[in-house]
Amino acid sequence: MGRNLLLSIQWELKVNEHSKQKDGSSCGEFCLMFAERHLSGESLLNITNEDVLRKRTEVGTTLLLFEEHIADCCPCSGFKVDDLKSDLVPCGICKRKFHKKNYCVGNKISNMSSVQHFTCKDCFKQYIDPVE
Repeated sequence: MGRNLLLSIQWELKVNEHSKQKDGSSCGEFCLMFAERHLSGESLLNITNEDVLRKRTEVGTTLLLFEEHIADCCPCSGFKVDDLKSDLVPCGICKRKFHKKNYCVGNKISNMSSVQHFTCKDCFKQYIDPVE
């Protein structure tokens, strides 16, 4: 019965006027803002760069509320870090543990036979190349 009901519904395709993304990295923020605005009946026009930055900050803040749930995960891959089964390399600065895989620590570190620690990208950016 449900299948027949779905087949009998006529859908209307409609493209509303909307703001256009101006970069190659804000598609997630735009999708969230479009959904929120559409569901609340607001206009999809006039989304500014400031709106995108505000949404990105809001999403980041929300994700950080759940940081304790990801504390035992590799910061790069997001997979659970199991000390007994994984070949792990700690960052010498922040002490977070990374899988010894090229997509987590880079080719140079992943190919080394013995590594005590390395500097992760976040710490390298923050401590080695500080923003002035």
